[in-house]
Amino acid sequence: MAFLFDKFKNMFKEKTGEEFTKNEKEYVIIYFANSNPKSSSKTIFYGAMCCLRAFYPLPVVKAMIQGEVKKAFQKEKAPKRIKKLYKEFAEIIFNAAMEKNINNNIKRDEKSKSL
Repeated sequence: MAFLFDKFKNMFKEKTGEEFTKNEKEYVIIYFANSNPKSSSKTIFYGAMCCLRAFYPLPVVKAMIQGEVKKAFQKEKAPKRIKKLYKEFAEIIFNAAMEKNINNNIKRDEKSKSL
């Protein structure tokens, strides 16, 4: 999920008007947006994908992601300015999961048409 780092950085700058501090940048890179399969953002992303495939209502999926992001920030002791923006971080993950889900559905439809 390292590709989301740029989206997180742009959102943070838009909301606060400032760049990440060194501490905030390290937190986001090391704990939250790294490419490690066990990173909290990746775990939340794949949980959201499962819920979307199971046709959970979108507001339920969005609320679940927000709760998971807030819990991850608490558990990992995120910097205060990042904790305050948990809903915005959750929105980015939700949008990425929706985009991935739509792309997967289009690919499945194209395969079924070719058969």
